[in-house]
Amino acid sequence: MTHTEGKWEARCKNGELYNPLHDLDGYGAPEGIDWDVYAVHPPQSGGNTETLIADAISKGDANLIASAPELLAFAQKWVEFKNGAEIDMKELWFMATQAIAKAEGK
Repeated sequence: MTHTEGKWEARCKNGELYNPLHDLDGYGAPEGIDWDVYAVHPPQSGGNTETLIADAISKGDANLIASAPELLAFAQKWVEFKNGAEIDMKELWFMATQAIAKAEGK
């Protein structure tokens, strides 16, 4: 299985990456259908550094889609563990908590 490489990010339509640490008033970013998801690539000579994954979707959908690569990596690691591979359980726990937090927009 292949997917668009890069770190995936959910962004408001105004182009800013939503950062909950900057949510000083407690209201968060808008909930409407005004979110995009981008895959951000390392700069390449003459190449585009971003790929649009999803356009004009809700905040919740954008966060879930943006977390897909992390959720996939966790699921693959979990299957390795269940198939008998020696896995650092702290690493597995960290992968799970990071993926869940990203999916929840935290």
